[in-house]
Amino acid sequence: MDNLKKLSSYFRKYKKLLFIGFCLIIISISLAMVNPYISKIVVDEAITKKKYNLLLPLLIGMLLVSLFRGLIRYWHSYIFEYVSQNILYDLRESLYKFLQNQTFEFFDKTRTGELMARMTGDLEGIRMLFSTAIPLSLNILKNKKSKIAKKRLFFKFVSASFYFISFIFCLLTYEFVFLA
Repeated sequence: MDNLKKLSSYFRKYKKLLFIGFCLIIISISLAMVNPYISKIVVDEAITKKKYNLLLPLLIGMLLVSLFRGLIRYWHSYIFEYVSQNILYDLRESLYKFLQNQTFEFFDKTRTGELMARMTGDLEGIRMLFSTAIPLSLNILKNKKSKIAKKRLFFKFVSASFYFISFIFCLLTYEFVFLA
């Protein structure tokens, strides 16, 4: 927990971009619920009730939702990768400044391989946290919720509750990361 508080100083200057990224993830998650609902309408209205004139607009709608969702996913991935690369740069710069101020005795006691491992491996893990782990955890949450929605067929209820849960999760993350 203390390590995340130390890291918070590095990502506070990117809080607007992170907030935009989280919003884009929520939009992407929300759009993932639209195509199954349109599929329900296609089956229940267009095919079952033989309203074939609804078929083409609904299918075009599904295609547009998928394209828009792809764009949203691209941009949230781009934003999180951009932020993670900048945080990594800031961390490396701080570490280099720290190492420049050390005495020769420090370098005699500390192995070079250990320093290099810290400069590469540990920092790469931090970058992966911001670029991959946070967005992936939200997508895992989405997948569990969408499986529940498909099993129960309560599209509107699950969608509304999922919005609420995602919103609460993002608020808690925002408070922990930026206001701590």
